[in-house]
Amino acid sequence: MSDDMSYVNISAFQPLKKSASVGPGTGVSGHFLNPSNPSGSDISNSGFPKLPPSSHVFRSVPRPGFIAPLVQQIKPAPSSSTTTDLFTSLTLSLPESGSETSKISDQLASDLGILAFLVILGFVSSKFAGSNAKGTRTRFNVLDYGAAGDGKTESSQAFLKAWNGACTAARRHTGVIIPENNTFLVNPVIFYGPCKPKRIDFKIQGTIVAPNLPSLWNGRDASQWLAFHAVTGLNVGGPGKIDGRGKGWWDQSCRYHPDLEGCTKLAPTALKIISCNESSLSNIQLTNSPQTHVLIMYCTGLKVDNVMIQSPGTSPNTDGIHIQSSHTLKITNAKIGTGDDCVSIGDHISKLDIANVECGPGHGISKNRVLFDHPIFSTCLTELTGLTGLKTYARAVADSIGSLGRGGSFVQVENIRVRNSSFNGTTNGARIKTWQVGKGYVRKVLFENLEFHGVQNPLIIDQNYCHARGACKELRTGVQVSQVIYKHLFGTSTTGVAISLNCSRSVPCSEISMQSIKLTSARAGRQVTAKCSNAHGTESGVVPGPCLRRLDE
Repeated sequence: MSDDMSYVNISAFQPLKKSASVGPGTGVSGHFLNPSNPSGSDISNSGFPKLPPSSHVFRSVPRPGFIAPLVQQIKPAPSSSTTTDLFTSLTLSLPESGSETSKISDQLASDLGILAFLVILGFVSSKFAGSNAKGTRTRFNVLDYGAAGDGKTESSQAFLKAWNGACTAARRHTGVIIPENNTFLVNPVIFYGPCKPKRIDFKIQGTIVAPNLPSLWNGRDASQWLAFHAVTGLNVGGPGKIDGRGKGWWDQSCRYHPDLEGCTKLAPTALKIISCNESSLSNIQLTNSPQTHVLIMYCTGLKVDNVMIQSPGTSPNTDGIHIQSSHTLKITNAKIGTGDDCVSIGDHISKLDIANVECGPGHGISKNRVLFDHPIFSTCLTELTGLTGLKTYARAVADSIGSLGRGGSFVQVENIRVRNSSFNGTTNGARIKTWQVGKGYVRKVLFENLEFHGVQNPLIIDQNYCHARGACKELRTGVQVSQVIYKHLFGTSTTGVAISLNCSRSVPCSEISMQSIKLTSARAGRQVTAKCSNAHGTESGVVPGPCLRRLDE
């Protein structure tokens, strides 16, 4: 290229960097803004096109309006060197702290003539820094802000500094780099927007691990580990890994250890994406979250693609993806196996497309659960949960968490599609579950081209959920469930009832359509049945069946 290889604002860096490689071009340039370390800087192993070794001279060239640094030491490359290094090290001293902006322009002379290039003190690694000729960096590597990739040294402040650099850069597209072959221990942290760039990447090439002891959350928000808030154009991607190291939390969970003194009902969500529009999560692995792996809330236009989410089937409340109060979303090409729902969908959800998801173990795909894991979410919310089954349900994960319509709330869930997916050994398949006392609606839901392998409840609607399971008194209230289509569903059930639609007598399910369904028992020689109450609609080619009632009946 014909201009500077790099030109960056490095005021936030400690001016000591090594192992740079640049060229061809005029080199690397930049400026310091009141540098905090004026004592000097060292650039070593900086590769430039090699010139004959005689008479190597490096001197500063004054520029009007700028204060050039003083050359302290140059170590030329030996004449016998076979490398492309022009010099082995360069040491410069900077102006006093508090001076005007300084810019460096240096000239190298040789027997063959003059080669001009600009040298920047600070970040010069072309491997990790992208930049433009106007002096604004585009890539911010956490290693250059003091992060340690040893898996032991806490690095949250370095992550925040890199994020702040990317978020405030005057560029259309920037990114934070978490480099490969490194493991970073990170305490709970929130990456706040809004940001100046139209697009900002958070590229996880290595591994991020959480503190492995719940006690390290003392005095912190126990619901949160990594979070992004109010960032438009955010793209969180891999191919790296986020490891929540949740075993310590599972071992003290009140769900499995109710008699344990000090047991916990609330545990961190590994990754929260809150109020982030036109954003994405892709090509990444999340594992062993203390509770929910991914929470998506107050987002529009978000895409999740090619993610793998895994935790033991016995891990409590470890939903794969929970969605709340969000619209126009896509979840595609995912593999999710956890101790809870693969995908859970809360209240105030519309235009959600789930496709090509492999779910299991877990509870399935479900609809409508209330989520209260942080004070700012203390409103009655609901969820559609489960990729081991699609369900609209009310399951308490903690005392302050309920389901669709809990407490008499008004539910709004519509235009949901679950397609081309499979459920393996899950509790539920396509599931909708609501509280008796709720109001509102769940409508325009499509379940199409689904396979069930050893699923306890392949198809289930329960409008009569209450605290006393199996002993719910009939109420006149309920969430209206309508316009639900089940189409091309096949597989096996581990229970005797493969289709169960338990709808409200006061607010019955309506406009239910079943087409081309064949469910058999996972146990040889056993039969399965269909059981429907107060469910109206049409069915064709359904086994077991018939089940639905016509509206005129």
